Amino acid sequence: MPSGTASIPFQVRRHVPLHRKIVNLAAAAVDVAAAALAAPTAPLTVPDDVLALRRAACAGCEYHDPAGNLGLGECKHQACGCTGAKLHLAALHCPLDPPKWDCYLPPQPL
Repeated sequence: MPSGTASIPFQVRRHVPLHRKIVNLAAAAVDVAAAALAAPTAPLTVPDDVLALRRAACAGCEYHDPAGNLGLGECKHQACGCTGAKLHLAALHCPLDPPKWDCYLPPQPL
């Protein structure tokens, strides 16, 4: 079997390259900005109970590395690569298919 990352499937490489993280971060920033413009009164961040559920989903994921990003934790999937900052933002969802967690929509008052 050849050595190096060429033989490893793109989604499961042990390292998300910095340029990929920058692209993913820019896309996430656009998603958050678009959601804020579309619904200015919607919350930017998720409540603590939703954050706990998202953290638990990531902790049990095969792509999660708790020691990655200097101990902050890291998703090793090439479409993500985050330190967990995305977990806090309501407009974002897990990039896996199917996602481990989805965008947060606050309950509507009756």
